Order: sequence, then structure tokens, then C-alpha cells
Amino acid sequence: MNLTTKLAIAGATALTLAGCSAAPVALPSEVRQGAEVLPITGMGIGRRGDFDFAGGQGRFTRGADRLAIFDPLLVRYSGAGTFRFDRPGTSLEGACRYRQKDVNVGVIAVRARPFAYECRFGRNGTDAGGLLIEEVRGTTAAAMGREARRGFVELDGVRLDISSIHKLEGAGLATNQPLGYRFEANGRPVGAVDLNGTTKTVYAPPVAAQREAVFAGSLALSVLWDPATL
Repeated sequence: MNLTTKLAIAGATALTLAGCSAAPVALPSEVRQGAEVLPITGMGIGRRGDFDFAGGQGRFTRGADRLAIFDPLLVRYSGAGTFRFDRPGTSLEGACRYRQKDVNVGVIAVRARPFAYECRFGRNGTDAGGLLIEEVRGTTAAAMGREARRGFVELDGVRLDISSIHKLEGAGLATNQPLGYRFEANGRPVGAVDLNGTTKTVYAPPVAAQREAVFAGSLALSVLWDPATL
């Protein structure tokens, strides 16, 4: 199956999930109760397009590549995405990319190069920070095959930790691939982004500096064409 077909299936799967389940991702009570809920519309599927978010508008691009050598012996995944988000008086830009490499011998699969996703942000034309998400290795979650990830986002000197979410609200079982991400400040959850379905949902904290960092991280994670779905 070539990459174009896989991307089409991934998009159709997202549409199916959006149509059959409105369940949000599982979130800590302090996030669900204290955050403002803001949808990102227009960034669901497709390689490029326009989106609306938090009273502003933007444009995005995304892409993914799968290089197989003696398929499926060695498979390399890579991808990139960009976004520009404009609101009155300010603009935010992001340029992102990821890498991953798998080795498959019979029934044995080895992650030779763990997933890593990084972005650089610009604010009004100047460097403003970035994001880094990496696959968690050597944990119970990783041993069970779940694509658990952790990292951080930094914008204008404000840094928040990020961890992947693998459960829907009220669901007992975790999914392998991330359904969303949680943002934390000093170990306390302050926000999140729900990536389940074609409309992404941001749970934005009331503190202005943290709010802007959650915006940047959420847009960067929403534009990702995740190799876990390919």
C-alpha cells in the first residue's frame, strides 16, 4: 500500500471517528473546569488549507513520506508542516518536522529511531521559541506498544511540559496512538488539545502567557500528520 493510499485511509478514518463518536479525550478535572474550549476548524484533513481559531485565521501545509527498503524490513517515516496564524495586532508562525525509523524482521518489530517532532515558532517575524515531542522509551506504556510521548513547548520565554493522552472520556482502554496532548506548568495541568476527529479542540488556560503557549503547541500538534496513523 503506497503512502497516498494510506493518507486517504487515515483521512477517511478521521471522518468516520468524527461522525460516530463525539466523546472528548480524558482530561484532568481542573483543565475541563477551568479552561476555555476553542475549536480549530478547517485543519482536519488535507495537505493545505485555511483554518479559523480563537477569533483569528490562518493557513497550514502538511506532508508525510514513507521510504521502505526491502519493505517492510526497514521503513523510514518523515514529515513536515507549517502554519501561520493571524489575529489583530499579532501573527504566529510555525515550521515543524518529524523523523521515525522501524526495522521489521518476521514478527519482530524494532523502533530503530524513536519518533521525534520538533517545531520553531516566530512571532511577528522574530524567533519566539519552539516545541519538541519525543516517543517515551523504556516505560510500561512503551512496552505495551502504546505510542506514548512527552516533551515541551516554549513561547516568548514561557515553557510548558507536554504529555500524550490515549483515552477518551469514559473509556476503559487506552489507544496506541495519541488522541490529544496535555500541557502542564510545574507539574500542574493547565490546558490540552483534543485531536480526535476532524475538528481539533483546544482547552486554553485563563493565564495569558500560558494561554499563548498552549495556542502555539496546539496548532503545531494539529498540523502533524502522525506516522502512528499511516
